[in-house]
Amino acid sequence: MGISVPDRIEMLLKHYNINQKQLSRIADLSENTISNAKKGKNIPNLDFFNHIYKAFPELNHRWLYLG
Repeated sequence: MGISVPDRIEMLLKHYNINQKQLSRIADLSENTISNAKKGKNIPNLDFFNHIYKAFPELNHRWLYLG
């Protein structure tokens, strides 16, 4: 099994040296949406990942989505 979505989000934050609030602003997602995904409360939908892809086009999309 790959790295969980919450772990990948945490890795993204560390890699870009940003916090959840900054990611929210950069990716145009609500802080609550990011918080719930980071805590594993919900499985992010494709729209969530697309927002992150648009904000960080250099990011490996497959890694973020599948681990």
